[in-house]
Amino acid sequence: MFVFQSLPESLKHLCGLNHTTSELLTMSGHAFDKAEVMAEEMAKQARQACEKAEEMARHACDRAEEMAKHARDKAEEVARQARERAEEMARHACEKCEEMARQACDRAEEVARHACEKCEAMARQAWTLVHHHHLPKWLKDNEFLTKGHRPQLSSFSACFRSIFRIHTETGNIWTHLLG
Repeated sequence: MFVFQSLPESLKHLCGLNHTTSELLTMSGHAFDKAEVMAEEMAKQARQACEKAEEMARHACDRAEEMAKHARDKAEEVARQARERAEEMARHACEKCEEMARQACDRAEEVARHACEKCEAMARQAWTLVHHHHLPKWLKDNEFLTKGHRPQLSSFSACFRSIFRIHTETGNIWTHLLG
C-alpha cells in the first residue's frame, strides 16, 4: 500500500488498491483459513478414496472365493460321475481355480495398496503453509509475518503454480503481474 500512496484516489479505486493494511491482513487471514480448510478436505477425500479402494479389494476377494467354491462344487460333481481320469481332471481344475483366486486376491490387494500409496503421495505433494521459524534462512525476510509462508519449493513449475495459492507473497506477486 505504501508504494501506491502517491497515486490519485480514482486510480487506486480502479486498481482495487483502496484497502487498508488491516483490511488486507484480515482478508489474507481469511484466505489462509480457507486454504487450511481446503487442505483438510483434500486429506479427508484421500482417506475416503483409500477406504473405498480397500472395500473394493475385499469385495473382489469375496467374489473370487465364491467363484472358486462354485467351481470346486461343480468339479466335485463331475468327479463323482467320472472315472479316475475325470477325477484327476477335476482336481486339476480345482487347483487351477484356487490358484487363480489367490492370484486375483493378491492382485486386488496390490491394486488397493497402490491406490492408497497414490492417494498418500498426492496428499504429500500438496504443500502447506509454514511458520516463519520453519523457513530456511534465505527465505526469512520479514519476522513480523509469522505464518502463512510458502515452503521452499523444489522446482520452477511448483513455484509458478504457487502464484494461484494464498500465502504471504500473493499480494506482492499479483500487484507486480498486474501493475
